[in-house]
Amino acid sequence: MLIGCAKASTHGSSIPLTGIRFHIGTAELPAPARGTLGTFEGSVEFAAGRGRLDVIARTSSPPIAVRGVTINTPIASPGDYYLFDSTGFVLVQPTSLTFSSFALSESSFRLGDVREPREGFMEFSALHADTLAANDSGRLTQHGPYTVRWHLDRQQATGPARVLARGWIELPDAPAGEASVVRWFGAAAVLASMRDSFRTSPPDSLRVTAAIVLPTPGSGGSGAAGAPLTLIVLHPLAEVAAAGIDPARLVLPQGFTMRAWPGFERAAHSPTSLPSAAARWRTAPSAAHE
Repeated sequence: MLIGCAKASTHGSSIPLTGIRFHIGTAELPAPARGTLGTFEGSVEFAAGRGRLDVIARTSSPPIAVRGVTINTPIASPGDYYLFDSTGFVLVQPTSLTFSSFALSESSFRLGDVREPREGFMEFSALHADTLAANDSGRLTQHGPYTVRWHLDRQQATGPARVLARGWIELPDAPAGEASVVRWFGAAAVLASMRDSFRTSPPDSLRVTAAIVLPTPGSGGSGAAGAPLTLIVLHPLAEVAAAGIDPARLVLPQGFTMRAWPGFERAAHSPTSLPSAAARWRTAPSAAHE
């Protein structure tokens, strides 16, 4: 369900696609892991099964380690953007005319407050973080698989929030800091599917709760995985609206070349992106997928 100056390759109509747009601020809402993930200001648009997240500004916070898991800010800098769909996403950096790819092995959602048996309960405990030194390249380039469970809800004037949708995203391999970006992908797809209801039910007071479930290293040098680390964060959405989306904004521009994840060029077991993985990003999504 989910998801410069160079000339974009549209390979299709330039007629705007029917979609949605919303704004992300840096302010977080109270939650167990508030302040753990790097935050940023940005804008998101989504149409025809594909989205774009532009990073406008980013908070400055030092990388930390919690139970052996490195948590840093997202790789993207202001001016960079992500293209995403239900199979993966790419980080696009216009200043260097490059892009880097990431895969998703699952990205699904269910409308309404419908839990899956595999979800269980969100368990958490107090977080004890250690700040990492700038030269600790081994831990700063840590990456691996993790899960992002999320739900989109509407804060009510009285009573508990109303859950509008729940979703599940699996990343086979990525730095943990990219969860700060990935948590928005599902909500964008849900809102696009609900856009016709905006006329009668304005999309205000919306929030995304995300539980990022990260495997932890084993203790005592056994190599066995420890209990997962779960980070629960809560963030509001702003300026949500139906919008006409230029399909050219959802396409990888011509002339951009693939590179390794910035900062991870010498990381241990760094994944290699296949050129074929970028082919779909060079073709505009079709209105038939709306």
